[in-house]
Amino acid sequence: MRKLALAVFAAGMVAASGASATIGHYISDSLRALTAASGTGSAFNRALKQEYQQLCDEALKESDHLHAGRYCRKGWGAARGAAVLPENPRTWLIPRRARAELGDNYGKLMAALNGNGRTRNPSAAARAQAMFDCWVEEEHEDIWWRAPGMEMPPGGGYYQPADVRRCKEGFLAAMQELLGAPRQAFIIFFAFDRANLDAPAMRVIGDIVAAARSAPSAVVSIFGFTDTAGSPTYNLGLSKRRANAVSGALGARGVARSRIRASGFGETRLRVPTPDGTPNAQNRRAEVTVR
Repeated sequence: MRKLALAVFAAGMVAASGASATIGHYISDSLRALTAASGTGSAFNRALKQEYQQLCDEALKESDHLHAGRYCRKGWGAARGAAVLPENPRTWLIPRRARAELGDNYGKLMAALNGNGRTRNPSAAARAQAMFDCWVEEEHEDIWWRAPGMEMPPGGGYYQPADVRRCKEGFLAAMQELLGAPRQAFIIFFAFDRANLDAPAMRVIGDIVAAARSAPSAVVSIFGFTDTAGSPTYNLGLSKRRANAVSGALGARGVARSRIRASGFGETRLRVPTPDGTPNAQNRRAEVTVR
């Protein structure tokens, strides 16, 4: 009986693996078609299509077929000009500690979208909606991994705090832009596989410091990125090092660290679209806003 049970279990695992691979191929095909689609409808829908397309790609690279499929479906809805709404956190299983905050920000997002935000600033509105969905998903995954029988994160706390923080900070930055807060934007470029700041970068650092001093209540948001050369895991770490290098330089020049928010996005959100494994100087960057 034990041998039979083991055989049945092994067969089930093989079947599950095969089913997962089939689903993955289906979503990959859908993503490729979505990427090739030009999109129709409003500027907001076209921007939203791009945002969900990016989220689908990110989830697929992590073999998260469930959420990759959801993002691709929402991307296709936007591409076809349909009304695609953000996820309502009340319909998701969310940790108790995050419910009030997500609910409050959902209300703010819907008010901004319905208050002419989609037409006034379509790119910021699309990014805010997509990053809110990302935030909801990551909080949901946090509680899912605490289900009976699942492995708890070492030492307790968040299951994947970096992912929760990345999505949340991306949403908050997009909301600031959507709500029309004054913004100054800067960009710093990096050498291949490097996170150090060269002379041109330091000149931009000086400009950022001046902008921060002229707006003492503004938040300085730093977003690190890489090109597609190297693995996604390595590039995520490199993008964080770039963001932290900028953060450290600003802090050393008097910008209060409590005002600085630094996040890494790896090889996602390319400035210049390229195939995987492609070095590109324009994509090796940190984007900084003072708002």
